[in-house]
Order: sequence, then C-alpha cells, then structure tokens
Amino acid sequence: IHPVCSAMRKFGNSVPLQTTATELLMVLSTEESASEVIGQTGGVQDILSALRAFPDNPVIATNCCTAVWSLCASETLSSIVTEERGILDIRNAMEVFKDHVETVEAANSAIYSLSLEEDNIMIMLEGEVIDSILSSLSTHLQDARIPRVTALALSSVVEVEAECITQILNYKDSTTGKSGLELIVESLRLHMDNEETAGNIAALLMDMSDHEEAADALTKLSTGNLLEKTAQLYH
Repeated sequence: IHPVCSAMRKFGNSVPLQTTATELLMVLSTEESASEVIGQTGGVQDILSALRAFPDNPVIATNCCTAVWSLCASETLSSIVTEERGILDIRNAMEVFKDHVETVEAANSAIYSLSLEEDNIMIMLEGEVIDSILSSLSTHLQDARIPRVTALALSSVVEVEAECITQILNYKDSTTGKSGLELIVESLRLHMDNEETAGNIAALLMDMSDHEEAADALTKLSTGNLLEKTAQLYH
C-alpha cells in the first residue's frame, strides 16, 4: 500500500498509473486491515486527489467512489472524507458521468456511506447532492441497481433532517417534470419483483410518511395499496 500511494503522489499526472493505483486501492479497501493502512498512509486523500485530478475519466471516478464506499465503513476514515468535503467531489463525478451506470452506482453507494455521518448531511443540503441523487434515479429508473442504492442514500438522510424531505418534495426533474417523490414511487412500481430494491424503496417511503407534508403527498399518489402489496410479498 505504501508504494502505491507514493507512486500516486510522484506520478500525479499519469492516467495509466492513477487508473491502476485507484483500482488496487479499491480492491484493498474491502479488507478492514488494509483499510486501516490506507488511512494511515494518506491513501484516502490520494484517492480524493485522483478523483479531482481526472474529472473526465469514468474509470478512475468509479474506482475512487467504490473505494470511498468501502473505506467509509470506518468512522475514522469517513471523517477524513468529511473534512475534505469529498462528498461534493463524488456528487460532481455522478453529474459528469450521469450516463455511466457503474459510476452512478458507485457514487450513490459512497454518498450512502458518507450520509451516516451527520456533518455530511448539511454539506449535502448546501451542495444540492439530493437533487443529483434524484436526477440519477430519473436517468436510470429502469435499472434496479440505481433505485436500490438511491433509496438507501435518501433513507439515511430523511431520518435525520426534515429539510431533506422538503428537498425531495420540491425537486422537479428537468426531463420528465416529475417530483422527487413521484420518481421514488414510480421506481417501486417498476421494481416490485425485486425484493431488495422494493424493500429499500418501501422503507424510504415509510420513513417519509412520518413527515406531514410528505404524508399528504403520498396519499395523493395513492401509495397505500402499493406499500401494502410490497409488505404482503416480502414479509
């Protein structure tokens, strides 16, 4: 790990080296002991530096976002990304590569990991991260991977901050004109036959139903039968 991080710093402009190095760190980050060494070596900052240095490279972006997702299982390493405001770099990658489903999935997964730290929720609200999550959902509505992970990311924030629910309700998709809530409900209808995806989306809608304005909007969309059907299928 030390040689990898050292090489990343020495050859910061090399696309082949940064591609290989971020892939190696991505793989190693899934091991707890390796994650600790990555953090001690400054590898978290190296990953964020690569993400920032190559804003037009989807492979590096996917590698970096996936690595952050794994590394942020550690509260200590998650705090490093928070201090660096790395969630905004991840959001930027998701916007730039919005048509690359692998990058979008990795970015949403990283955002989910980071949203478990409360300081990041305020950064998300200020940086329009929730709008980016909903935009990615709209773009990849048919691919069960994206509704599954966006529901996880949104659930983790609506439980903590009511303003996140307001942003979902106020979101209007530039392509379809649908609200954030309409997109979420549509994703449940589309993926009712996928237990994990449907379960995540239903959990998100149930969390939102505790909010008065969201509860009214859910009633208008007639989601009661949809949630009941989901419960009957998978519980």
